[in-house]
Amino acid sequence: MKSGGTLVYFTCSLEPEENEHVADEAARTIPGLRLHTTRHIRPWVDGVDGAFCAKFIAA
Repeated sequence: MKSGGTLVYFTCSLEPEENEHVADEAARTIPGLRLHTTRHIRPWVDGVDGAFCAKFIAA
């Protein structure tokens, strides 16, 4: 990925094993990839199906 490029990881899940764990592992093991921000979309707050989004930036 080009320096400064963006990668978005999105799931329709609330399970940490499919979300934070994957995002953390990617940031830890893929050289030059930095976890920028994450967001949980919660049904009881947002009024839609649950989801997770992580934004990565390439160094």
